Amino acid sequence: MLRDSAKVQSQDLRIVNKIRNRQGLPKAEPLYDLQAVERAISRIKTVPYHQPFRVGTMTATFSDAGHILGSEMILLEADGRRLGFTGDLGRPGTAIIRDPEDLPAVDALLTESTYGDRDHTSHEEAIAHLASVITETVGRGGRVLIPAFAVGRTQEVVVAMRQQRDAGKIPDVPVYVDSPMATDATEIFRKHPECFDEETRARLRGSDPFGSKGLKYVQDIEESRALVNSDEPCVVIATSGMIEGGRIREHLQRFIGDARSTVLFVGYQAEHTLGRKLLDGSPEVRIYGEPYKVAIHVEQAEAFSAHADRNELLAWALRAPKIGRAFCVHGEEPAATAHAKALTGHGIPASVPIVGQSEVV
Repeated sequence: MLRDSAKVQSQDLRIVNKIRNRQGLPKAEPLYDLQAVERAISRIKTVPYHQPFRVGTMTATFSDAGHILGSEMILLEADGRRLGFTGDLGRPGTAIIRDPEDLPAVDALLTESTYGDRDHTSHEEAIAHLASVITETVGRGGRVLIPAFAVGRTQEVVVAMRQQRDAGKIPDVPVYVDSPMATDATEIFRKHPECFDEETRARLRGSDPFGSKGLKYVQDIEESRALVNSDEPCVVIATSGMIEGGRIREHLQRFIGDARSTVLFVGYQAEHTLGRKLLDGSPEVRIYGEPYKVAIHVEQAEAFSAHADRNELLAWALRAPKIGRAFCVHGEEPAATAHAKALTGHGIPASVPIVGQSEVV
């Protein structure tokens, strides 16, 4: 993922800097390059779930956060005190990945709050909405663009589409996963069925969960460009999930003015991202610094999100034997504030920390 991120930055900056040069603006630089990535990777050490390890004077233990393949929560212990951190906390009952593990007793908890102020629709409703969008868009002769994170979201959407196709609920159109990173990540998923939940393992036993008729994974850049330039009705799943980089921007640039087509968001869109601007109904957006009028349909199936919603976050916290104090992080202010209020209302003192704050708990 780090290597891919550095590569995408380099590719995108070639385009951006051509535009900046025409506009008389200074050249933009990447946040990091492949050399920096290799230095970082050389320092990575892997540790299994539930195996305590030492970090300085602390003991740390990972447990399954149920968010994406390999995601973890961390428990830190030192001087008789325990600090828990959720990282990204997943949803119970999602396809493929196991449910988040429960939290032991902690003196303090740092908890994510991405959806702390709202609930998702059910998985079944999200899948039905996916099928409806594809059917309607293809019926108009358009193309469905699905911005999706390469790890987790792409695989869940692929599995959902296979189920709907097998059930005859979506038309028989080509489906392209146009992302080298997603293609490589899918291979890793195939190698680790032990990380799937029992229901997924049973349903997919003996078959490839991430392959089906009409589905093609695209890695070659020339093949990707040919796909962008094609007018055939189809479904394109491509990174990045918030349209902040990657091949999805090439597809959007080509079809943003096509009123027959649809961009379908299946995950969270952070403030100020291109995806959020489209969801907020902006009539015009910038792609690679150039303005484009928005004619494409914009839809959202947020229940595909791998983040727990308001009730799921609260139910997970309340199962812990003890949480002395909670701090709500990784959420926009309204969501974090709402989650802190909900936790406090259920007997867990909680607040939203600010930059520079320190507190003894």
